[in-house]
Amino acid sequence: MKRNHETQNMELKVLIIEDNPGDARLIQEMLVDSAGVRFDIQCADRLSTGLKYLAEGSRESNETSSDLSLNQSSIVNRQSKIPFDVVLLDLSLPDSGGLETLTKTHTSAPEIPIIVLTGLDDEAVGFQAVRKGAQDYLIKGKITTALLSRAIWYAVERNRLLDQLEEARERKRGDEEIRSLERLSGSPESSVTARMYGIVTLIEGFPDTFRNLVDSYEKLMDLALEQQAYKVKHDISGRLGAMAETLGFYKAGPRDVVDIHTVALKEKTLKAATAEKRKAYTGEGWIMVLELMGYLASFYRNRTQGVSAPTNPKHKKNSGG
Repeated sequence: MKRNHETQNMELKVLIIEDNPGDARLIQEMLVDSAGVRFDIQCADRLSTGLKYLAEGSRESNETSSDLSLNQSSIVNRQSKIPFDVVLLDLSLPDSGGLETLTKTHTSAPEIPIIVLTGLDDEAVGFQAVRKGAQDYLIKGKITTALLSRAIWYAVERNRLLDQLEEARERKRGDEEIRSLERLSGSPESSVTARMYGIVTLIEGFPDTFRNLVDSYEKLMDLALEQQAYKVKHDISGRLGAMAETLGFYKAGPRDVVDIHTVALKEKTLKAATAEKRKAYTGEGWIMVLELMGYLASFYRNRTQGVSAPTNPKHKKNSGG
């Protein structure tokens, strides 16, 4: 289902830490083919070099693009000290291996989303990487231009929104938190990466569907409170997974999840009879929005790779799907 508007010529800064020249080149060529987005790419073939680039925020030479002779209208040489937007990280490098590679990278730049690249036989490692802070993982040999493009968009947008959601949650309480969420949802910056790919918000493109999803989300919030209060079991995770499939059909993104969460939370807290119940809605809603984002990320990855969606655990702030 199309939700495309005219795209703007925008730019994302990508650091690829990959020691296999063929894999690195293939990823760059896929990024060149991504319509409507310019990618400023830096490559590193060792973790130590990648960490150096992350610390400096700049590249030392023009080797990557000149050696690869890539389309210069799509690939921009990094010349200035501008932070990276996303890291594509191979876990098997000459100077580091396994999940320790992720830990070192995440520790070096905790504010930058990381997408892990794994081998065909390392899918289990990909799941572990997500639990340890990666936004997502991609399986080498199954990466397509569409999958790579969407994974980068989702990781960047989700990481930024979760940072702002957490900040709003920590600094605000009650009505002030709702107002903070509304400002976040309605700000021009909240849709910048979506505009790169020509995607409009669900509330703009399909308002009736958006309203139905808000109603479903509110019902799940009620079930979550009932589950907490009466120690009964409701399949909230399963229903969030089904909601993610609907969102995926409409090509929804992280901002759409935040929009649904914000409207539902506002409506439920306005109807809540007590401050205690309003606080409970806020707490359960926070868990639900993280989990729903995780399921949606899994939906896109698994649909493209032809994998059945796994059962997701509760998601922490930087986990992907």
